[in-house]
Amino acid sequence: MSYLTQMAGLAYHNFASAAVGIALAIAIIRGVARFESKNDRQLLGGPDALPVVGIAAHVAIVISLLLVSQGVVQNLKP
Repeated sequence: MSYLTQMAGLAYHNFASAAVGIALAIAIIRGVARFESKNDRQLLGGPDALPVVGIAAHVAIVISLLLVSQGVVQNLKP
């Protein structure tokens, strides 16, 4: 595979598959919590889901900056 194929195709696929997996996990947890819950407040319903995603985004940014500071970068050198 060329470097362009690896960057455009494989990197996008790796990101999209992880994002879809997280979205499906949140949807399944919300469905189970809504099915088993007796009150109106849900486990990950509505406003409760946003802080979880926000915290995950901040953790991902910190980890990516840590990796870049250690020299783990993507370049076009063989």
